[in-house]
Amino acid sequence: MNRLLILIGLSALLCVGCSSNPSPSYHSLSDRPLTMASVSDRPGELWIEPVRLDSQVRHVGPVLMMPEGHLHLSRHQLWAAPLQDQLQRLTQESLQAALPQWQQHTSPSAWRLRIEVSRLFGSPNGEVFLTGQYSLFQGDQLQWQQSFQHQAQQDQAGYVAMTEQMRALWQQQMTVIAQQLASAPIQP
Repeated sequence: MNRLLILIGLSALLCVGCSSNPSPSYHSLSDRPLTMASVSDRPGELWIEPVRLDSQVRHVGPVLMMPEGHLHLSRHQLWAAPLQDQLQRLTQESLQAALPQWQQHTSPSAWRLRIEVSRLFGSPNGEVFLTGQYSLFQGDQLQWQQSFQHQAQQDQAGYVAMTEQMRALWQQQMTVIAQQLASAPIQP
């Protein structure tokens, strides 16, 4: 009888251990210092609109695109802060580092930059994708609009490596935008 009670007790403990949910892991795109070089000493003024995210990437955690084409949203891998806020912060910090003489405004000014992200996700085979477009306006007049598309392979497996690669792709795109802003015939 005692043996039976011990077996039932051990079975119950195993079942409780198997059914408990693991603690979520939190990921951040902006937990390391930037490595952007200045591309211009020319002064300018720019309002950076809040980064716009497509509904496919506007989730509480990193997104995986499965080979069948459907999106996988993990309940245990989460963003440390909303992705839109992280991308906005990285954009501002990157452009400030690349264009140190430019004044960034928090409300509309003569020049404004809009960035729209349509895809930012990883895949089970370690590829990371970033696509979207950015536009520069003077007042309400569109001055230029350009699409971007980046794809890279993770150095290691896992969500940490995926978020590091996402950050690297975003910084790569910020360098392109900063170079175009630096060479544009913009008068403050």
